[in-house]
Amino acid sequence: MVKSKKVIYNIFLEPQFSILHEGAGQPKVQFFVGINLQFPKGQE
Repeated sequence: MVKSKKVIYNIFLEPQFSILHEGAGQPKVQFFVGINLQFPKGQE
């Protein structure tokens, strides 16, 4: 988690391993990358 002024950034990298993989071009490992931005609620 990283804060920049009032915005919070959640950045993550997750390895995902394949249990059953067979044949050409099938990955044994892949990576899932995500970014979540949280902004403060505006004034009403």
